[in-house]
Amino acid sequence: MSIQIAWGITGAGCWLFESFEIIGKLLQNSNVTIDLFFSEAGREVSQCYGVFKTPVPIKNPFIDKVREIPNFNQDIFKPGMIESYQWLGINDKKDINDYIHSIEEKKEAN
Repeated sequence: MSIQIAWGITGAGCWLFESFEIIGKLLQNSNVTIDLFFSEAGREVSQCYGVFKTPVPIKNPFIDKVREIPNFNQDIFKPGMIESYQWLGINDKKDINDYIHSIEEKKEAN
């Protein structure tokens, strides 16, 4: 079973290196393919941080706007809001390798 991931890079520089570290580890599995999408600011930040050599190739269509979620700041902190979603990501209690290991376990279970 092949796992396909769409990964978006925005203009926020925080977690940029960690994101690419995770992408690299995920790609070590031959069953994983990742489509990488950059916003215009994400492309610029990736070049500035030295993640890619300048220039990062541009393919069309090119996403240059990121839509904001209406009322995100008000809604996200309502009781039960966060619990109603399953968030994928890494927190400070889990190592990257543990996270990737859980992906492998889920894949084997299916």
